[in-house]
Amino acid sequence: MASLEKHREALMAKPGVIGVGLGLRDGKPTIVCLVAKEREHEATVPDALDGVPVRVELSSSIEPQAGQS
Repeated sequence: MASLEKHREALMAKPGVIGVGLGLRDGKPTIVCLVAKEREHEATVPDALDGVPVRVELSSSIEPQAGQS
C-alpha cells in the first residue's frame, strides 16, 4: 500500500513504535503500528494517514528469527 510505504520511515522513527504493517478492520485496509508501551506513542501516532486509518496495537518486542532479516 502506497500510504504505508510513504510514511513507514516516519512512523518507525516515532517513540515507542517497534513495527508497522498492513491490516484490515471491518474489511477495509488499515496501517498498523506496533508499540512496545501502551501510552508512549499517544501524542505522535496519527489517527489516519492519506485517509487510511491507523490502528495502534501493543506488542512484545520483535526479534528476527534465525535465517530471517
